[in-house]
Amino acid sequence: MAARRRAGTALHARRTRGARPPHLCRGMVSAGGGRRRGEAPRAAVERELREEIGLTSYSAIERVATGEPGLAVFLLRDVRYRPRRSLEIAEIVACDPAALPASASPRLRRLLCMVGAVPT
Repeated sequence: MAARRRAGTALHARRTRGARPPHLCRGMVSAGGGRRRGEAPRAAVERELREEIGLTSYSAIERVATGEPGLAVFLLRDVRYRPRRSLEIAEIVACDPAALPASASPRLRRLLCMVGAVPT
């Protein structure tokens, strides 16, 4: 999942130490997570973002082709959120995808390339 607060800005999250799975939670990551049994991918993204960053609204959502079976990546535009306490998220950061913090994970960089936010 990639969320865009406004044109040129992407939202990222720093997970807490207890977040699972640990190998996907190192450094700055994209908020989102897994699907529940029978849950549609889009519904899962919306639920995860409500839980993790306090998503309140967005103007558009589009699924991005990844070429990876089982991986659903969505780009949400003009995201509005109300940060709240989370057991999984320690911090939410809005920044230019082309100027990611040094703590950005390789997985986050790869996801941003998939949605066209940064050049490959």
